[in-house]
Amino acid sequence: MGSSHPRASLERYPMSKITAYFQKHLATIGLIVYGLLAIYALAMATPAAVLRLYTNQSDITDLSVPGYYAREVEGINNLILILSIAGLLVSLLYRFFRNDLRKIYYPTNFVLMGLWITLPLVTFISGLAGIIHYEQTYKVLDFATINNYFASHLPDTQASPDTPVFALGYLALILVLLLAVPGVLILIDRIKVRLANKPLLAEVAAVEATERASHE
Repeated sequence: MGSSHPRASLERYPMSKITAYFQKHLATIGLIVYGLLAIYALAMATPAAVLRLYTNQSDITDLSVPGYYAREVEGINNLILILSIAGLLVSLLYRFFRNDLRKIYYPTNFVLMGLWITLPLVTFISGLAGIIHYEQTYKVLDFATINNYFASHLPDTQASPDTPVFALGYLALILVLLLAVPGVLILIDRIKVRLANKPLLAEVAAVEATERASHE
C-alpha cells in the first residue's frame, strides 16, 4: 500500500545501524552467551571434585579442606546454572514476542526488555559474589598437605592451587553483563518510537489485528 500504510511512518523512523543489528540478532547473542555460562556452571566445580577425594577419606584427621566443597560450591554453580537457564528462556521469549522485528513495542515487549536488562545485572552480581567466595576459600587451602596425602594414598591424583576456573567465570559473567548494553539501547529507541508516534498507535494496532485475523 506504499506510504498510505499506517506503519510506513514507523518504518521510516531512523534507527542506528548498531541498534538495528542488535535488535535483530540479540536473541541469538543471548543464547550463545547464556549457553556458555551454563557450560561454565556445569564445569566450575571441577577443582573441587579432586578435593572431595581428600575429604571423603576416613583416615584423615586434619580436615584442612572444609565441607565447603561438598555444599557451597555446589550451591554456587547451581545458582549460576539456574540463572543461565533463565537467560536462555528470556532469549527465546525475545524472539517469540517478536522483539527482534517489531517497529513498535507493546507492553509485553517492554516488560521483556526490562527482564533482558535486569537479568544480566542479577546474574553478574550473584555470580561474582559466589565465584569470589569460591576463589578466596580455594586459595587459602593447604595444598602441600593435601598433595602429600595424595602422594602416599592416590599417587595419580594431585590438587593444583592454580586453576583457570575463576578467570573463566569472571569472563563469562562480563559477557553476560554486556548483554544489558544493547538491551538499553533498544529500549530507549523503542520508547522514542512510542512517544513520537502516539497518534498512529491505535491505527497500527487495528491494522495488525486485521492482518493476524486474515492469517488465521
